[in-house]
Amino acid sequence: MARHGTRGWTIMFVGLLVVSGLLPIATAQETGSETTAEISQSPQQPAPFEAVKFDASESTLPADSSARYVWTYETTDGVETEYGQSFVHTFEGVGSYDVKLTVEDSRGNVDTAQETVVPRSADPTAGFKTYPSNPGLNERVTFDPSPSKAPDLEIVEYQWFINGEPQRADRRLEATFTDPDLYTIGLKITDRAGKTDRISKTIPIGDKEAIYDNPAFELSRSAPEREVDVNPDETLLFATNIESEGVPEATQVFSVDGSVVSRSDVTSASVQSTYQFTQLGAHTVELKVEGVAGQTERVRWDVTTHPFNSAPSFSEQSSESTLDVDGNTGVLTFSVQNPDSNTQQLDTEILTKLPDGVSVSGASDVSSGDAAIQTASTTVPPGRQASMRLEVSVNDESLAGKRLIIPYQIRYHPKGNSDIIYTADEEEIEVLVSDGDIESGSGDSNGDDTESASTADSSPGFGVPAIAISWLGTAVLVARWRTNKR
Repeated sequence: MARHGTRGWTIMFVGLLVVSGLLPIATAQETGSETTAEISQSPQQPAPFEAVKFDASESTLPADSSARYVWTYETTDGVETEYGQSFVHTFEGVGSYDVKLTVEDSRGNVDTAQETVVPRSADPTAGFKTYPSNPGLNERVTFDPSPSKAPDLEIVEYQWFINGEPQRADRRLEATFTDPDLYTIGLKITDRAGKTDRISKTIPIGDKEAIYDNPAFELSRSAPEREVDVNPDETLLFATNIESEGVPEATQVFSVDGSVVSRSDVTSASVQSTYQFTQLGAHTVELKVEGVAGQTERVRWDVTTHPFNSAPSFSEQSSESTLDVDGNTGVLTFSVQNPDSNTQQLDTEILTKLPDGVSVSGASDVSSGDAAIQTASTTVPPGRQASMRLEVSVNDESLAGKRLIIPYQIRYHPKGNSDIIYTADEEEIEVLVSDGDIESGSGDSNGDDTESASTADSSPGFGVPAIAISWLGTAVLVARWRTNKR
């Protein structure tokens, strides 16, 4: 009875120590009733040739038991064995490798665990350049594999082929060709993990006309006309016909404003491409056909993007060819035609910079005076024609008998939308300043053509300062309208 009572007091005492934290509870690894094998791996997703650590410390054992750890794992050469609670290994290739752990405790209990390691890397990409790019016969040609890439690993082997035949070369291939022909150059690369990639290119060497049996050809424009107007965001079809005995082996290249939009093989005698114009202004469109034998033909279109269905037209009318010094007013007259195919009214103006001693004296909607920049404007409905009159007078008697060049420029935009202004090419009018005794169209009173020419050369034009003055305070997008002088 006494011994039984002592044992009870002992159990209670131990319990109090556990509750008070003075006696910690043993972990499962230390007091487990059975042996379990656990593998931890770092990193989880290794690359080839990256060290991987395997650890068995999370395995559990019965209390008061020791263990023996045995590792068996696959390699590129077979199966190997390691001993101990952990080990490190580097897998020298891609694929999958099984790693097995066997834990045996001192009581003879055994447990196993297994993991599969899958080292991965990005695939290599083969590529090469040719120097010179268009090699000739008996010319040393170098094939350079520097465009080849292996993102995660180095490339360890380059194998070259000419028409399928292996070549002796290290990294670069050098060769000389004596016969005109098409040669297929092949390259196979292998990275450190054993992954491979191949590329081949067919290269003409020598006279292309001797290599290719390709018919000569010409191009004829089928649509649209050479010059065409489009609305913003409108898509146009550009088409040309190949005139030849047969469809040549060729490439079609479609470009807008010098930038290549598309490139494709020619498959029929009709070559077409479409383009949507979003930028206002003048554009140059080109459709080029490049034959494999070296022949290149092209057709071009001039395209203007604007919010009008048809472009307005402008012309000088019955403008005076002489101006008087005595205060009489000369009249410069221009006509504006807004085609009936348009749906918008047209606001247009004449911009001119008059020579010193000449000023605007009158016109409808004109800013008059002797300032450098003078304008006259009008509004033209669709299908209507209107005239713009600019009246000027000569205030400087020293200009009598001299010829003057009066430059002008026409600007226009949809009525109510001055954010988009189109500008025609600069034009000019030559006038003779009469002193009252000179007939219209004659030279000066002394026949001094040298002085007249000098005056004309010094007449004003539209330099940067002049245009800046005319557009001061106006935020506009200017799209150049290129018109042919008639």
